[in-house]
Amino acid sequence: MRVVILKIILIVQLEIGPNASDILATPRIDLGKGVCGESWEKKKTMLVKYVNECKNYIACDNETQSEIVVPVIDENSKIVTAVLDVDSTVKEGFDEVDQHYLELIVQKYLN
Repeated sequence: MRVVILKIILIVQLEIGPNASDILATPRIDLGKGVCGESWEKKKTMLVKYVNECKNYIACDNETQSEIVVPVIDENSKIVTAVLDVDSTVKEGFDEVDQHYLELIVQKYLN
């Protein structure tokens, strides 16, 4: 499993933060592009059980099979300030239970 925290740069692009992959597909992600950009745009968690079936997926490595992205939303301004991106090498690596607890972690510690 790999965890990446992406931060919003000038509210126009996500900038890739520390990550565990040997490959960096793109250093910045536009609003709505890829699963991270879509989570940012929609201000909601994106749960992708099979990345190969996701039309909007941007591959960061050849091993990722599933992904979950949770937006970090500023409580006052309601602006997405970052996203928490977690990848798995297993298909269906995440479910609604993971989503629930990752959203709680983001709400408690990252907002």
